[in-house]
This record gives sequence, C-alpha cells and structure tokens, in this order.
Amino acid sequence: MRTLYIRQESLAAKGASVVRDADKRSVYLLIGKWGRHSDALSLYQISGDLLAELRQTSLGLLPRFDIYDHGEKVGAISKRFGFMHEMIYISSLHWLIVGNFFKRSL
Repeated sequence: MRTLYIRQESLAAKGASVVRDADKRSVYLLIGKWGRHSDALSLYQISGDLLAELRQTSLGLLPRFDIYDHGEKVGAISKRFGFMHEMIYISSLHWLIVGNFFKRSL
C-alpha cells in the first residue's frame, strides 16, 4: 500500500499543493480550487504531465467530484461520514479511503 501526504493548510489556500511520499519526496502537484459548483482540481506529476482532473459537481459537507482523464469521465469521488471516521469512495476503482477525524489521518 502506498502512503501519500498533503498539508491540510495548503488545501485551504486554494492554490497549489505538493503531494509527498513517505520519504518526503515531492511526487505530485495539485492545482486548483474547490468549494463551489464547477470548481476544478488538476493533478500533475512533478515533471509537469497532467494525470487527472477533478470537477466538483455538488456542494455542502459531502461534496462530489467527477474524475476525468484526457477529457473523458472515468469515475467519481464522494465523501461520506461514518461513526468517528471520514470515508471517501472512488467509484469505478471501488476504492474506499477511511480517515480519522480526531487524529486527522487516513
């Protein structure tokens, strides 16, 4: 299992966020903003190659994003709440990411 890290403060800034691996090497760059309908985030390799785009399709505490690869929709991300855990489900890949609200970890 691969572990990646992003600083929560950089996500709140609505600009560019660096995603690092367990060895603290920069591996991805996340650019864009979210919070409003039709906002978008773009995920790039550090080399500058575009990997995917996330387009926000719903608002609120449980926002939803569609995932695009080369302009084609390939899946969706939805946020869900569980008891003491936060869950993010990525359709088409059937991934469930579980985090801890209190420890702020996934």
